[in-house]
Amino acid sequence: MAKRRAAGVRRRPSLWERLRARVPEGTEDVVARLILRLLLVAFIVVAGYLLIQEMKGYVMGLERFQVSPATLSFTTTPSWVTPEIEQQLSHIPGLPERFSILEPGLAKRVAQSYQRNAWVAEVTLVERRFPNRLKVALVLRRPVAAVRYRGEYYLVDGQGVRLPMPFRSCPQPDFKLRIVTGARNQPPKSGAAWEDEAVQAGCAVAKLLQDYGFDRRLGVTAVDATNLGGRLRRGEPDVVLHTASRTRILWGRSPLAWHPGDGSQTVARKLLYLKRLVEYRDIDLAGLDYADIRFDRLMLKDRS
Repeated sequence: MAKRRAAGVRRRPSLWERLRARVPEGTEDVVARLILRLLLVAFIVVAGYLLIQEMKGYVMGLERFQVSPATLSFTTTPSWVTPEIEQQLSHIPGLPERFSILEPGLAKRVAQSYQRNAWVAEVTLVERRFPNRLKVALVLRRPVAAVRYRGEYYLVDGQGVRLPMPFRSCPQPDFKLRIVTGARNQPPKSGAAWEDEAVQAGCAVAKLLQDYGFDRRLGVTAVDATNLGGRLRRGEPDVVLHTASRTRILWGRSPLAWHPGDGSQTVARKLLYLKRLVEYRDIDLAGLDYADIRFDRLMLKDRS
């Protein structure tokens, strides 16, 4: 009984058999040639793709298309950039020392890598220059001060972002910077903002002095924010400038903080007083104990 059932079961035709059954009689040869042509075209496409990939790998490996630090070109490097900073900018973190200019997505990768450099605030351009050069335009973080913390000095920009290279002594010859004192919190890693109100306030004042040239014209050597918020002596100025002539300039509250009654012209008024100190021919800074620029009029006290 089982054998009869097995013998009565019909085998299901294969896909090829079903296709042949649909082909009209006399056209089998035409269909076969068409299939062969399609297979040939597919073989040529695949072989061509593999050949192109092989040639692409060979061309990308050619010496003339290799980019290295020596072939980088920066647009308008600022005058304050030292050879040490240039060396750090020539190294692209996250990429090998040598790579092909033909690499897909190269400009985006280079821009992302440079953005991780603590000296770089913004990458504005990465452009290929064949056969083996990259043109890079960067907005750099300019040091405005050296923060003193536990015997070491750390470069910071106007926003209090820590820059590379801590120093055992103030890096005065290279950068001609003011020292910021009063930091309580330990320095962050390079490229991060220093989370310390005294550092933020000192850097903001140092940047104003640098932008208007008062740091050099008045001989300012340090920005002392130790008493920020009156944490040491109530009623004393939060920020004090020290000069090479030993004259103190009582700045007052941080330019980043707002207090009732400050008004919008507070910082502008302070800068006006500093300008008067520079212009007054009859004022001998060396003979002054301090200049107070906190109030509605400039107040001077002679050294006794």
